[in-house]
Amino acid sequence: MAKLDLHYTPNHGSWLNMAEIELRVLTGQCLDRRMAEVRLVEREVKAWVAERDAVHATVDWRFTTADARIKLKRLYPVAQSDALPPALGGKRAGAKLGATESAARARQRAQKRIRAKHSSHSP
Repeated sequence: MAKLDLHYTPNHGSWLNMAEIELRVLTGQCLDRRMAEVRLVEREVKAWVAERDAVHATVDWRFTTADARIKLKRLYPVAQSDALPPALGGKRAGAKLGATESAARARQRAQKRIRAKHSSHSP
């Protein structure tokens, strides 16, 4: 090894989720059968990576801050500006939904997106 580069990689966050998604796709599209030799696995994975790179495959990441505030409530506190009156930059004037009701609607939208995503990935 001629050079060693160290990179900080947090043990949580969206980059890790995207890596897990990519590994799941690799498993489903390339490693979905038994292969007797390591060299065969290496060739298959290299071919799969080359094909993914050629079509510029990406992860369609849809987990928004709003979704995170629902799912990871303790990690994403509400910004102080939300507690201010609208005249001082707080929540929009005219917002009629209570916090519980708007969170429930956001949760329903997130669940609907997840269902749609999973149904579109089915064979």
